[in-house]
Amino acid sequence: MPTLLDIPLKFETKRQTAKPLRFFVDNLLVTQTTDDDLEQITGHLNHLFAKTTDLRFQYAGFEIVPDDHVIVGDPSLSFDVRIKPGNPSMSGVRNDAIVAHTPEVRSDNYGLCDTIAHEGLHIFGLWEYNANWTMRDFSGVTPLADMLDGTGHYWDSRQLPRLDPLMGFGGWGPDGKLIIHDMQSWLDKAMLCPLSSFVVNGIVRSNDFLDTRGSRPTNPVTVEVRTEPNAIVDMYIIAQSPRTQTLVFPWRTKIADADGVATFPWDGEQVIATQGNHARLFRAELMGRVGKEWLTWADLWAGKVMPNGGAEGDWHYHGHLPITLS
Repeated sequence: MPTLLDIPLKFETKRQTAKPLRFFVDNLLVTQTTDDDLEQITGHLNHLFAKTTDLRFQYAGFEIVPDDHVIVGDPSLSFDVRIKPGNPSMSGVRNDAIVAHTPEVRSDNYGLCDTIAHEGLHIFGLWEYNANWTMRDFSGVTPLADMLDGTGHYWDSRQLPRLDPLMGFGGWGPDGKLIIHDMQSWLDKAMLCPLSSFVVNGIVRSNDFLDTRGSRPTNPVTVEVRTEPNAIVDMYIIAQSPRTQTLVFPWRTKIADADGVATFPWDGEQVIATQGNHARLFRAELMGRVGKEWLTWADLWAGKVMPNGGAEGDWHYHGHLPITLS
């Protein structure tokens, strides 16, 4: 499998001026925030994005603000980061500004860097990759197709997103365990996957957030399953999607045609996103031989916007979903 750096992701365009990065730091933070710390954090972010994109940040200073202070960002002009005390899991995007929760502001706080990168990628329109991390097959129909902490058949051909900040702290090994534990390992290993890099570079090129967000997969979407002629093919829809209990039930059943093709509408809400409408499970059976495959929103987006439907080792959908029976 190629590494991410083997994949040509950068657009051949003139690099734009670095985007200003402004910080608004909560006055309740105990640590003494300094320009030096935030300048180094900006440098760490540039190190990450420089690996695969043309996005650059320029440190534009910080301001100490009250706990209840609300900022409204305009990412076409600058990236605004509101830093508040708390657990990083509380972070998000509000009013097109990054809200990063952290216990302290230090240049070696890799969790803060990863949080800013993670939430910044949401501003670009990308959703949670970690919604695909653990998906249990509770259909009761064997063979089961569980994904447990990034392990299982689905992840065998999708290794590159493990290092992406959108996966959460940007670094999971093939065994589902974190491989990033400090600032140096984050600098060395965290890396945007091809889909993230492609979307970021598209915005750097056009400076048009709405255009890129508009490329996200929305219904109606049709999935073409390719298996053996006359196989019975079921599409399972997700009923509930907490992280460790993905409940599925059969939604549609079709018989593959003489070419082994069965097509299904994705169904569900218009926006194909996280928590319930972000994935489908397909099962095919013929004379006791069976096969199962998952497909997620990230696969659909890569299939829609990237050359050849996605890079090897990354999210991908090449216009059809092959299911091998065994």
